[in-house]
Amino acid sequence: MNVPYVQLRELTLDDVEDRYQWSLDSDVTKHLVVPDQYPPFTRGDYENLD
Repeated sequence: MNVPYVQLRELTLDDVEDRYQWSLDSDVTKHLVVPDQYPPFTRGDYENLD
């Protein structure tokens, strides 16, 4: 089994800003499923799983 070499480094402020901008990208967020309520299920839903 070949394991790729990965070099870790500390995150910089630029990394965080890039990730934040990515999280605001509507082309990305339109694919996310966000529940209308939290939690996205009720106690009745959980009890009726039988």
